[in-house]
Amino acid sequence: MNHKIALQWYLEEKGYKISEQGALLIATKNGDRITAEFDELSRLTNLNG
Repeated sequence: MNHKIALQWYLEEKGYKISEQGALLIATKNGDRITAEFDELSRLTNLNG
């Protein structure tokens, strides 16, 4: 399972704006920020927010 795509779709459905910086996915909405890091196989390694 590709964790990065699954999380991105989930957050977009919740109304978050998504940006990517390499292995880092950043989601923002109304001043809230969620960051997620992924390994080379797109598995979630760290989640903050």
